[in-house]
Amino acid sequence: PAFHLSRGYLGTNGVKITSTVLESNLTEAKIRVESKTEEMIPTDRIAVRLFEKDGTLISEADGADVTFKLENPHLWNGVQDPYLHKNGNPVLPYRS
Repeated sequence: PAFHLSRGYLGTNGVKITSTVLESNLTEAKIRVESKTEEMIPTDRIAVRLFEKDGTLISEADGADVTFKLENPHLWNGVQDPYLHKNGNPVLPYRS
């Protein structure tokens, strides 16, 4: 059987996304994407993609635990500027 994301992992759909902003200057952020899979074999890969709100690809990497570093991120500012980066399908499992 093909491998897949583990539903219910830490209360998620198999993907946990956390962000950290460097408080001293607010010009750097780290986005960590943790993926939990089932039925994975050593040659399987997980592609992780991070997008701007408009769908523009910011960065991509392979791995079950990936951290992206963002320079000058567009930060959420409550109701004045409720900006969210888009994740769509950020984790794409594939078998090579």
